[in-house]
Amino acid sequence: MHPGRAPGAGGPFPGGAGEPSPVIQLLGERAAAAGLANVVPVLAPGGDGLPPVPCDLILLVNAFHHFPDGPGYLARLAGALKPGGRMALVEGRAPAR
Repeated sequence: MHPGRAPGAGGPFPGGAGEPSPVIQLLGERAAAAGLANVVPVLAPGGDGLPPVPCDLILLVNAFHHFPDGPGYLARLAGALKPGGRMALVEGRAPAR
């Protein structure tokens, strides 16, 4: 189920990366096409640039390995969550050897 359609989904649900990416634009286009106004794609280097309201869900896709201070970055993002909010990290597979 798409997080923007989850029961009780109020948002915002920022999804983004720490560096410019066409994925952020694509996420915005798909959310708009699906009528999901509570999905807000953001570029949040260093944990800065998140929406000014607490988030229900923060989604990071193939981004964590780019952060020089991973635990520190996650701590900053966790501070942007609503009580009971969730953070989801999705990382790709390691390259074949």
